[in-house]
Amino acid sequence: MLKSTPTYLEGHIKNNVGTNDATLYSSTGGERFEIWYYGALFPAAESQNQFPYISGFDFSPLKIVARDAETGENLLLFDRAGYGYSALFRDVFSEPQKQYRPLTRYGAPVGRVHINLEYDVPYEQERSKFHFNAMGYVLLRDGRAIPWEQAKRDGFTQIPLSLETEEGHIIEFASEYLAYSSFMGSSQAD
Repeated sequence: MLKSTPTYLEGHIKNNVGTNDATLYSSTGGERFEIWYYGALFPAAESQNQFPYISGFDFSPLKIVARDAETGENLLLFDRAGYGYSALFRDVFSEPQKQYRPLTRYGAPVGRVHINLEYDVPYEQERSKFHFNAMGYVLLRDGRAIPWEQAKRDGFTQIPLSLETEEGHIIEFASEYLAYSSFMGSSQAD
C-alpha cells in the first residue's frame, strides 16, 4: 500500500491490497491508458526485446502523462519540474524549460498503469532543516511556498512506473530517483 498519495494523483489511484503498488484510474473509472511523454528513450539493459525507458533531458524536465484510451482524459503521472523531492527542494527550471514540452506517444500498447512511490525523507525528524514563511508554509527552491503536508505528499524520492498490457505483460517504462541522498547533513538551500 502506498505510504502517501501526491496531491496531483488524489482521486485517481487505487492501492492494490498487500502491495506497495497502486493502479491509476480516470475520472470515469477507466483503467486503459496510453502513455505520452516529453523526454528521451533509453534501451533497456536487460533485453533487446524490452521497451525502452523514458527519462529526462539534461536541459529540460521530464513529463509523463497517461491518456485514457476511451475518453482522451489526460492524467499527469510525473512532472520533474513540479513534483518529487528534487523539484521541491533541489532543482530549479526556468519558465522556458517548463513551458515547451510537446508530448510524444510511447510505443507500448494500451494498458493499466501501476505506480509505486518511495518516501525516504524523514520529514518530521528533519523539519527544523526546512525553511518556512510567516504563514507556516514550507519554502521551495523555486520560490513557491506550499503547506507542509502537501510538501510531504508531493516530495517523494522515487517513482517507478509500469504498464500492464491486456495480455498481462508488465512493461516498466520509467523510474526516476529524486535526489534525497544527503539532506540530513546539508541545508535545504544546497
